[in-house]
Amino acid sequence: MAQKILIIDSSSMIAMRLKVLLELIGCEVELVHYSMFDQSSNIDAYDMLAFSQGTPTTLVASLVKQATHQSFLLLAPKAESGELLDAFGKLNELVPDATIIYPFFSNKEITSFIEDLLEIGPDHIFKLPTILLVDHVSERLEMLKSSLVGAHIEVYTATNHDEALNIAKLRMIDILISDFSLKEGLGLDIFTSLKQIQPHSRCLLLTSRPAQVSMIEAIRQGVEDVLIKPLDDNVLLQAVHKLWQTELLKRHNAELVERLQDTVDVLIEKDSLLQVIFKNTPDPILLFERKGKIVEANDACLKLFNLPFKKLIAHSLFHFLDDDSVKAIKDKISTLNSNRQFSCDLHIVNKDGSKIPLVGSFNEIDHHGEIALAVIFKNVTHLKQKEDLLLEAKDLLEEQVRARTSQLEHAKNIAEAANLSKSEFLV
Repeated sequence: MAQKILIIDSSSMIAMRLKVLLELIGCEVELVHYSMFDQSSNIDAYDMLAFSQGTPTTLVASLVKQATHQSFLLLAPKAESGELLDAFGKLNELVPDATIIYPFFSNKEITSFIEDLLEIGPDHIFKLPTILLVDHVSERLEMLKSSLVGAHIEVYTATNHDEALNIAKLRMIDILISDFSLKEGLGLDIFTSLKQIQPHSRCLLLTSRPAQVSMIEAIRQGVEDVLIKPLDDNVLLQAVHKLWQTELLKRHNAELVERLQDTVDVLIEKDSLLQVIFKNTPDPILLFERKGKIVEANDACLKLFNLPFKKLIAHSLFHFLDDDSVKAIKDKISTLNSNRQFSCDLHIVNKDGSKIPLVGSFNEIDHHGEIALAVIFKNVTHLKQKEDLLLEAKDLLEEQVRARTSQLEHAKNIAEAANLSKSEFLV
């Protein structure tokens, strides 16, 4: 049964890398951003919990408290920032027994650590081979069988070519151990026929006369080794163990290659979809380092800055903004909160000195182990124009109100003067 792994992430590349490696060794993996994690989830359903740097300590503390049997992984930051390392140190204090995965670890090292953690337990069973023994001398056959059965290996026996193939048609055979010269035919002939039925079978040949065996022909047909009779139990078991370890490694590698290909196909498909979405999104999107160096930009961003990609990435983002915008971004970056997100008003300065008003939505991300920021720009020129029109309309309305008020005040004064003249006349 596949082991279930939960990865709580904070938008890091190493978390996605870990997910792929876990899937390659047959695990069921759920990768979720901490902001989207449902804290009512059943933690006992998982065999391992992994937390990336940046995951809130309150969430980690809560999950560790709920855990009853799980092992833990912590995904360390690559950045040399003291603030990040201090935050990760606090995370490590909550899970002191966790295995720490660093970004500079190779895939092989990470896989080895994970397999060691997952294989601890009563359910881990070493798979033994199924062996077909072939010898026309019954006494030797029983002696060899006894040696292998004593090592808890499943063994089938045959005395000739036909018996061996009849067994192979009904049973999965991992290793054929055959005498080189049989009463009828050769062990090599049996192996050749067996390979047609079960291509993954391996072979050991036994002989008392090494000179009679054509090693080149044996190797050409896939024989792993030729053992010299008489042989004791240790020699036989060591040869079987060596061959079986090699076969298991070969099968494991074949499974990994197949899983890797499946995973690569899925990742390529997802990456292609994300690239299409990123490239064609109407809002300008830009990825840049903390010091401003531009790393990536979509088509809408190239259009906004009116530059081809190669020329755009030759500049810092701050090169295109006015001083107030640069100061606002740097201030926000230096005081990022736990959400690692912020928004601010910006202005791009054109070559003619005119400015394009923008609103930038920024999000801190892990870009290949380094801290970077992704920003989505919203061009608010039309909103500014509407705002200017509203302000202009407001000023016009206020002027009209003042003029009308003045007219009413003048009319009032004339009426009061006329009334006063009337009163004086009557007197």
